[in-house]
Amino acid sequence: MSQSDQLDDAPASDHFRPVVIAPTYNNASTLLGVLARIQKVGVPLIVVNDGATDDTASVLAAWSADIDPLVAQVVTLPENRGKAAAMRIGFAHARQQGFTHAVTMDTDGQLSPEEIPAMLDAARASPDAMVLGTRSVHTPGLPKSNLTGWYTSSLGLWLEIGVVIRDSQCGLRVYPLKLFDVIHCRTGRFGFEAEIIARAVWAGCPVVDVPVTCHYPPREDRVSHFKPFRDGAKGFFMHWALAIRRLIPWGYARLPKHESATHSPSGTAATSSKGARPASGWESWTQWASPLALWRQVRSSRLEQLNAGAAVGHGAFMACMPLGIWIIAVVIYGSKRLHHNLFAAMLGAAIAIPPVGTWVVKAAICIGYVLTHFSLPDFSEATPGVDAFSTVFMAFPLSWLIGGLILGTVLHWVAIVVVFSALRFVSTPDTKSSDEGD
Repeated sequence: MSQSDQLDDAPASDHFRPVVIAPTYNNASTLLGVLARIQKVGVPLIVVNDGATDDTASVLAAWSADIDPLVAQVVTLPENRGKAAAMRIGFAHARQQGFTHAVTMDTDGQLSPEEIPAMLDAARASPDAMVLGTRSVHTPGLPKSNLTGWYTSSLGLWLEIGVVIRDSQCGLRVYPLKLFDVIHCRTGRFGFEAEIIARAVWAGCPVVDVPVTCHYPPREDRVSHFKPFRDGAKGFFMHWALAIRRLIPWGYARLPKHESATHSPSGTAATSSKGARPASGWESWTQWASPLALWRQVRSSRLEQLNAGAAVGHGAFMACMPLGIWIIAVVIYGSKRLHHNLFAAMLGAAIAIPPVGTWVVKAAICIGYVLTHFSLPDFSEATPGVDAFSTVFMAFPLSWLIGGLILGTVLHWVAIVVVFSALRFVSTPDTKSSDEGD
């Protein structure tokens, strides 16, 4: 069966009709077992064959021959378009058929279809929320590259939405399909799953976490379609673009407001904490500006420590730019919009204070001047630390801007690495759990 136009009405209420969407690409060895386990859950299923080049097509053909076409269907793409495109096509089919929520499930066998009911319980209790499966960082066999990706993606999302997302890449999650009426993601492949979280929170969609288990097979048996250089670079620029967008305070799509449950259902493992939405009111101001809040942050988890390093890096980056006295206003605005702790950002910006600040300015101008003139600048007519800011800037406007961007980027990442490394000596609950596990 290549494609079925309609699925039978699911035995659910008019306001909650879930469907499972399973995008698959070259997972023929695990596909049949995963589909059989999903079927036992008793939820309608849409399988999207993303142009697989292995035996996926024949496996699906044999499987679908014995499946009632009214409760399951296969959508086959003529060529591989990436996970994001496959899920978008699955979402479109689900919406056309009147489903309200879509559970996404990978077919590589690492996640457990048996946990779909818990995910649906959380979605049923909070129908407006996006429900994210959250894997433990202490899962046996977890590749270190995965952990690095989790931390960096979580850091990017924290800056963009002010919400702690501990696992932004888990393939087991529940989407309210009405979300796609108001938001549109631009990132393809693996970046979609992080971008959709940012845009959903911007639109006012709460986030609910449900702990899920994950099985990592031996390295020789793993099938991964993630390309570290290509997909990592795309992810970096995606978060960079989202952070730039976050600095603009208007023009965000919003979901229609109406009352709905936002708590976790009784008897499930779901958690909907303060992290489900960005802090607001007085709480957001105290978390933003308080040194005490910064201390609590770095004692909370390694992820919070990474964010503290990013805050210091943010201030260091701005210290390299030709801002003069405006640096204070820019750091205040940027740290508030990007959910940095203001005290940490100001610590980083302190390198703009002489005598260090004088050498920072000279270094930035030298870098930019060498790149634009292929020689060192002559500071005899305009000397940083001696002449006024306006005089120095008018003498080297382009050089300072270009050099400041380069030097600021370097110092930004140096600050993150140094602060994150130094804070490893501050005990956190997750480091304690790791020590106990050892």
